[in-house]
Amino acid sequence: MKRSLIFLIAAIGMLAACEKPVYFDIEDTEPKVVVNSVISADSSMVARVTLSRFFLDNTNFKVVNDAVLRLTVNGVAASPASYNKGFYTISVSPQAGDTLHLEVSVPGRGMVSAGTRVPYMPNVPQMKVLNKSMTEYGESSIKFLLALNDRAQEHVGYQVRAMVYDTVDFDTTYSERWDWDLDRVVGYDTILPHQEIVVYSLSMECDDPILASGFDLGDIFDFKANSCKSEYVDRYLFLDDAFSGSSHDFIINGSYYDYYSNDYMDDQITHHRWLEIEVQALNYDLYMYTKTRMQQRNSDDLFSEPVQIYCNIKDGIGIFGAMNKTVKKIPID
Repeated sequence: MKRSLIFLIAAIGMLAACEKPVYFDIEDTEPKVVVNSVISADSSMVARVTLSRFFLDNTNFKVVNDAVLRLTVNGVAASPASYNKGFYTISVSPQAGDTLHLEVSVPGRGMVSAGTRVPYMPNVPQMKVLNKSMTEYGESSIKFLLALNDRAQEHVGYQVRAMVYDTVDFDTTYSERWDWDLDRVVGYDTILPHQEIVVYSLSMECDDPILASGFDLGDIFDFKANSCKSEYVDRYLFLDDAFSGSSHDFIINGSYYDYYSNDYMDDQITHHRWLEIEVQALNYDLYMYTKTRMQQRNSDDLFSEPVQIYCNIKDGIGIFGAMNKTVKKIPID
C-alpha cells in the first residue's frame, strides 16, 4: 500500500512537471483590416472598419477613422462615404437584384474588397393566426401559419422572428405606498390615465423538419442553438434547399408571458395587441456569416472543434452581405 501511494505521488509530480513552452511569432499576428456591413434594400449603406487584434489581447478593437470607401452599384459609382462616431455611411438606395462592390483602403494596410447581391423580398402569400389562448396569470400562446414561396432563381437563407406588441391604456389607478420600516401600507399614490407600449419576444416551437434548428438569443450577444422539436426559440434560420423554387407552409406555436394581464388589473386597463412576424431573406454570404457567428458564440464545449466564422472580405476579415425583408402585423385582440 505504501509503495502504491509513493508511485501515485511520483506520477502526479511527473504529470504536473510536464510543461511545453509555446512561442508565438508576433509577425504572423499583424492586424488585418476588418469590414462589417449589411446592406438592406432601400436603405443607405453603413459600414464599420476596424483592425483585428491578437487573440490574447483584451483591449478594444481599434477603429479606423481614415479609411477610403468606394462603392459601386451595378458598376456605377456611388457617392463618397461620410464618417461619424465609428461608422461610415454612403447614401445609396439599392434595389432587389442589384449587385454591389465595395473597396476599402486603409493607410498603411492596403485595400480590401468584397461583393454582394441584394436578394428579393420574401414572397409570403399568407400569414394568419390559427388560434390563441391566455391563462388568468398571463401565460399566452399563439399558433400561426406562415406560407413562404421561394424563388428558384436565387439561393437564399431565411430568418423568421415574431414579436407581440401591446398598446395598454390605463385608467386612473392607485398604487400602494409601502413603508418598509413600519412594514405596512401608509398611503396611496394616484396614477393618472396614460398609455404604454409593451413588446414581447415570441418564443417559438415547430416540428417541421425544414426548421431543423433555431436560435434562442437570450440577450443580443448570447446565442444558443436549440432543436426546434423540443425547445422554444426566438428565431429560425434556415436555407431554402428543401423547398427551392416551391412553396411551403409552416405551422408555428408561440408563447409569451403577458405582464399586464391578470384579474387584479383587468378592470383598470384596455389592451390592443397585435402579432408582428418578420421574414428576412439573406443572401448566401450573410446567411453563412450569421449561422457561423451563432455557432461560434454557442461553442462552449472544450473538446469541440473551433468554429471559423464565415468571411467574404478579400485580403481582410468581415462580412459584406445583403438582406431584404417583409413584415406582417396581425391583430390578435
